[in-house]
Amino acid sequence: MREPDLEPKHEMKKRASIPADPAEAADQILNEATSRNITVKLLGGLAFKRICPSSKEGALARNNNDVDLAVKRNDVSKLKKLMDELGYEYPLRANVTHPDQILYIDNQNRRQVDIFVDGFQMCHKLDFRKGLEGAGQTLPITELIMTKLQIVEITDKDLQDLCAAFFDFRLGQEAGNIRYNEIARLASRNWGIWKDFTTNLANLKERASVLAPDKANVVAGRVDELLKYIEKRPKSARWGARALIGERLQWHELPQKR
Repeated sequence: MREPDLEPKHEMKKRASIPADPAEAADQILNEATSRNITVKLLGGLAFKRICPSSKEGALARNNNDVDLAVKRNDVSKLKKLMDELGYEYPLRANVTHPDQILYIDNQNRRQVDIFVDGFQMCHKLDFRKGLEGAGQTLPITELIMTKLQIVEITDKDLQDLCAAFFDFRLGQEAGNIRYNEIARLASRNWGIWKDFTTNLANLKERASVLAPDKANVVAGRVDELLKYIEKRPKSARWGARALIGERLQWHELPQKR
């Protein structure tokens, strides 16, 4: 998600062999973390590919190189120790000003690993502590979708992941579905999040016919359903006050390159 300094290091760590395949590298971290009772989940493109059949082949399949993880705050020190033992480089300068986002570099494969603490932060800050408590090695599909919907400058690769998610998962409040009420609740409290969520849902509906023509009708139907839930959800007073200002004041952060 960021552009790290990938200049060759003279003292590359070789205490462990990091797999060249990014999915295998993620598995190495996740499996070892599980054996040490470290609560960590996969997110990003690899997570969509793991739980969305539509991301594995066809028009929505794409290459993934970077590994993105989320970890509980009280497990950060244990995960840092694990990453060091596996041979990842900790760029001190890049991590000084980002206490809730940790960067590691895999110099063997010229890859970066972003680790988000208790949630996710790019254009907006999202609290995923509840999602980290769930079963499985990825964040739940609802949280994964929100990491994409919050992007201000969304790309087709992000929309590909969203297409797969909305085609493969139904809206519903039960575990394993896209929890529409959770998305609508968050959007009803924060105007900036509402703006970017609804803008990107409209973008998704428009681009689905190009990115995945055979899936576009299903995706568009579920997007429309979610938009209806978001719009009918009562908005907070804070949301209303911020809506009066609108785009005259910046409503999001821009991800910093490290």
